[in-house]
Amino acid sequence: MGNNQEEKIKLRNKIMTVIGIMFSIIFMSIFLCWGGLNIAKFIVYNQFYKLSSDVASIPGIKDGFIASGITYLNNDSSYALVGSMNKNDDNKLYLVNSKNEMARYKLLSNGKEFKTNSTMDIAYVNNYIYLVNEKSDSSLDDTYGIYRINLDSLNESNGTIDIGTRISTSINKCSFLFADSSFIYVGETSETSGNIVKYSVLDTTFATPLEIYKLSANVKGASFINEDELVTISNIDFKDSYIEFYKLSECVLSSSLSEGVITKVLPTPYKTIKGPMLLNGLDLNSTKDKVLIISTSGSSKYIFGSMFFSNKIRELTIS
Repeated sequence: MGNNQEEKIKLRNKIMTVIGIMFSIIFMSIFLCWGGLNIAKFIVYNQFYKLSSDVASIPGIKDGFIASGITYLNNDSSYALVGSMNKNDDNKLYLVNSKNEMARYKLLSNGKEFKTNSTMDIAYVNNYIYLVNEKSDSSLDDTYGIYRINLDSLNESNGTIDIGTRISTSINKCSFLFADSSFIYVGETSETSGNIVKYSVLDTTFATPLEIYKLSANVKGASFINEDELVTISNIDFKDSYIEFYKLSECVLSSSLSEGVITKVLPTPYKTIKGPMLLNGLDLNSTKDKVLIISTSGSSKYIFGSMFFSNKIRELTIS
């Protein structure tokens, strides 16, 4: 009986040893694969990583925040981001700085929860934060359009901010937004085409479009640089993103007007940078000649981006 017991113990120990070795091999394989892919990304997206660097973490990811837009707050270390929550349609606004200090605000509209099932974007100019909510396919969608809040009101808030009623809609779907000291640009994207409508920053009701720029498909964001250049970011599904640079002086007038407004067709981009999937958010940090970029791949909706450190706000050199 004793020998049988000893043999059982030896057999059990051997089995546990084999299992331990197998788990170690699996763990090491996963670790080496993860490490290899993280090294490979610097080769596949060499120019993107060479020209960009992390400036802060995207806030709220552990709470389920999916950032869809970012803007620079005219301060070298402060940013505002807007997006939705993974498990519901709540929309949130986050402020974050380079020290990863953050503040979170729940968005209300006339005292009620502001819930959407479409994309939002954000821009900042003249102490106002502008928000756009993309028009959905529903004919009953009355939340899409352009909203505005005073930045000072965030300092007086207790964690909620009322964006009121939309101040206007654009002549397009209001997919993304950009602003500088003179103009506000409202963009539209689809799987077939896109456009950007230009308004004066003084046109607070967005009643008079000044120009329209025709875009290619699947543009997720755009930034104008001194009215001389345009930078766009585009992607579709889980494929590579592309950051493209255009000379606005090379635009050609379209033979047909849109809404009776001068319409320009962009030239071939003079520079294209390939980047990882699901990049979006594009905004300009004019003090440093850099554009801000975020990725949704690091959110709790996708998770896998965090394994590749895509949960950061990045600045990409444009000069």
